[in-house]
Amino acid sequence: MSRPPSRFAIAALLVATGIPLGAAVPLGRLAVEAGVSPLAFALFPALVGGTLLALIAIARGESPGRLPRLALFGLVAGLLSNALPNTLAAWSAANAGASLTAVAYTLPPVFTFAYGLLLGFERFRWARMIALGCGLGGALWLAASQVVDGAIGVAGALVLFAIPAIVGIGNLYRAHRMPRGTAGEWLGAAVSLGAAAWLLPAWSALPEADRAIPLAGLPWLTLQVVAAAAAQVLFFALMRRVEPVTMSVVGYVMAIVAALIGAGLLGERLPWQFGPAALLIAFGVWLLLRTPAPPPPRGLTGESHA
Repeated sequence: MSRPPSRFAIAALLVATGIPLGAAVPLGRLAVEAGVSPLAFALFPALVGGTLLALIAIARGESPGRLPRLALFGLVAGLLSNALPNTLAAWSAANAGASLTAVAYTLPPVFTFAYGLLLGFERFRWARMIALGCGLGGALWLAASQVVDGAIGVAGALVLFAIPAIVGIGNLYRAHRMPRGTAGEWLGAAVSLGAAAWLLPAWSALPEADRAIPLAGLPWLTLQVVAAAAAQVLFFALMRRVEPVTMSVVGYVMAIVAALIGAGLLGERLPWQFGPAALLIAFGVWLLLRTPAPPPPRGLTGESHA
């Protein structure tokens, strides 16, 4: 029997996964400001990145397993974990800023845990509630420090709420319906190409002017292709080692990365509350990693037989 991964290894993988995921938020702002539509920003990295991952899997001789099962998984997970949240995040980053949009990604653990409780995948445990409360408290503190009069409207606030609500559903679906024994490259390709299958018709329906990709936007799209492909492989490596709530904690890392890039490269103001809030989030992650998840009720497993 293989040894379970250490807390240090899990923490390192959380950070490594959160870096490319968090970079997507400021990249989305830069691309949209350069004239790329939010749909195009979500579509082309998914399409190109998914194709590259599939080619890598083929070159390595990896088997995709049952293609209908993998395709169904990719379509559902691609919609919930890629197409919808990435499009909304690109729009929000361009309108509200990368730092504020990043706060949305600190909330998926709360939604994931709540959905898990409702569906019977999670059992109540006070230590995990306290850990998530610390992370949520840090996120809300950071959000409150950035929301000023006129900084964000009703539509923007709804988008910031919708992103983690959708991601939380996607986290549970990926964890409990992921085809076991399938290489991470194939899983990443399925999710990326599944997202592209949803986004391509929507992008095609845009006016011609909105479908154009300005030359100024190509560098940001190219960087997002690389970041998205790396994030997919790392995310599925993380998924194999932790349960859904711990997996969703990667959103805290995403938020910190996106906020730092927004402040360091895009000139967005970071309030003094950012440091203490980040420490509170980090403490919540540490406490969660020290608190093993209770086993799910019998009959509820992550094995996909679809």
